[in-house]
Amino acid sequence: MLKKIIVLIGAPGSGKGYYAQWLQKEYHLGYISSGDICRDFASRSSDLGKKIAQIVKRGDLINDDLITQLIITKINETNQNFVLDGFPRNLQQLNNWNKLIQDHNWKIIYLVLSCDLQICKNRIETRLICSQCNFVYNTRLQPPLNKNICNFDQTPLMSRADNEKIKHRFSVFEKETKPLITNLMQNAKIIKYELNTNLSAKINFVKLKKII
Repeated sequence: MLKKIIVLIGAPGSGKGYYAQWLQKEYHLGYISSGDICRDFASRSSDLGKKIAQIVKRGDLINDDLITQLIITKINETNQNFVLDGFPRNLQQLNNWNKLIQDHNWKIIYLVLSCDLQICKNRIETRLICSQCNFVYNTRLQPPLNKNICNFDQTPLMSRADNEKIKHRFSVFEKETKPLITNLMQNAKIIKYELNTNLSAKINFVKLKKII
């Protein structure tokens, strides 16, 4: 069976989590997030968990070979089409990914989310996330029904807004992920689309329905 994978790539706060949620619901897709995988390992008391926790705390990227292996393990556990959020994030991870997909009959669609970086930063500062179901809220645009409580499982919501960490994450994006995006957009052999997430989500939903 041909497996379809939609890869979301963009700056922190560009809307990867938001559009992943919409794609999941609209097309009944699975969801694999490098961030969720890293946070899961970081919560463990093993030596590897502690090491990953320190990296996550700084806002750095996990070792390329390690994160690739974690992603592969997760992919092998699912038989359905899915959204891949947060991987690859740099050129080395892209090289690892390209080697992996050569051996599989997968249809890969890359969605590059472009957004003004100041808007991205504003979104992160007003973002709330459910640690249980990973649903993403925005205190300005999409607040929960009850303050700081998830609509779906009543779990207390958490914010990851930390000015220094946010600044560092964007520095990593400029250095690591921008060259990756340039590479993808110049590659005529792959299926890729650019989504301007400065625009209304309703406009982008119409575009996505024509793509997927």
